[in-house]
Amino acid sequence: MEDMLYHSVPKLELHRHAEGSVRTETYIDILRSRGLGGLLPVKLRDREAVERLISIGPDDKRGFHLGLSHFAWLRHAFADKEAIARILAEAIEDAAAEGAVYQELRLSAGPLLAKGIPGQDILAAVEEGIRLGERSSGIKAAVILGINREMDLGYAAQVLELAINGAGNGVCGIDLLSDEAYPPEQFAGIYQRALDAGVHRTVHAGEYGSAWNIQTAVRLLHAERIGHGLKLYDGLCPDLPAEIRDRGVHIECCPTSNVIFGVLEQLYAHPLPRMIGDGISVSINTDDPRVIHWGLCREYEEMHRVFQLSPQRIAALMLAAVDSIFRDDCKPYLRGCISGWLEKGKMNYENC
Repeated sequence: MEDMLYHSVPKLELHRHAEGSVRTETYIDILRSRGLGGLLPVKLRDREAVERLISIGPDDKRGFHLGLSHFAWLRHAFADKEAIARILAEAIEDAAAEGAVYQELRLSAGPLLAKGIPGQDILAAVEEGIRLGERSSGIKAAVILGINREMDLGYAAQVLELAINGAGNGVCGIDLLSDEAYPPEQFAGIYQRALDAGVHRTVHAGEYGSAWNIQTAVRLLHAERIGHGLKLYDGLCPDLPAEIRDRGVHIECCPTSNVIFGVLEQLYAHPLPRMIGDGISVSINTDDPRVIHWGLCREYEEMHRVFQLSPQRIAALMLAAVDSIFRDDCKPYLRGCISGWLEKGKMNYENC
């Protein structure tokens, strides 16, 4: 019964990477059908070896950069327009299977451009993937185009142009992601242009880096949301939590992912309860479910086990988080879904 209850909670997932959502079967099929198996140090027929290459095993050494290393292999599956659309559609279906009613997927566009996939193909793939995923799953979805910190700023400008051109056709915003060792300040101009163009903005900050990165993202990059925000209370910016709350900045929390990627030692050390107590808007997300072998229902169960967050409390947090989603057209629908569940004790899609 408990499993059914957690499954029924209407979920918003605002922080999930497309690269971290690739089904192993899909990965093997795409590489085999495109003749790309030779790019790997293992054989495609060895499923277990492929799994070890693209995901974190239970006995693997934990470390942020070790975790990021899997993405270099995963990006081989983003081979062309059709492959990208398939991966996006399947990620939406997987979220819906766990009771999600809305999902925003991160897609790192820079590496796709760098390997020669035209921008128009990326946008076409996003539009098609969202269309297929929504049609087969019945939920609402969108894509946030990611700017990779380690890439030349020219790629960042191209990604912003794609976000502007793709707005309303599956694309809902931009994100600054990957290694926080690259300071956010250098992307201030890109984010100012995004603000001026009306493009929604989120930033990975305070996952591996410090609270200074969060503060910079909010003040200089005009971030509406922060990805992870784990280091919000590290003491470097003592007034920052109040600023986050007062500005209405939303934090996309990924607690279990932080543990598995090695940036958090124990789940109970995550500042989620403190954020909630400080009146900060939060959501609970999986980040990279296929990489970490995790899911939304399990995440919700862990939030109850470790932080005593009831399904009703989590749903109330999701209701408040609706204000922070990047698809304004979905807000009334989602408020109806979540409010209906809270009032009736169960999801009722027909009445949403």
